[in-house]
Amino acid sequence: MQYCQQLHKAWNVFLKQKALPSLSIAYEDLCLDRQAVLQKCADFLELDFSSAYAWQPSLKVQADELSEFYYRRLLKDVARVGLDLG
Repeated sequence: MQYCQQLHKAWNVFLKQKALPSLSIAYEDLCLDRQAVLQKCADFLELDFSSAYAWQPSLKVQADELSEFYYRRLLKDVARVGLDLG
């Protein structure tokens, strides 16, 4: 997590130093209001955003041996560093 935060900060510094425009999007916002976030992206890119782009993604629950493996690994890593998932 710290690495991701440092990387994010480094990108922000780079973009600011180069005076490059950027748009930051939170995954949670995309999940909560996909249309609004897509509109925000289109506005940033100066694209026409119409209802033609209003597709619904298909979601499928992944519940197999691989997801179980990674879930157990997550729990092990969380316990190792002393975090509480609540």
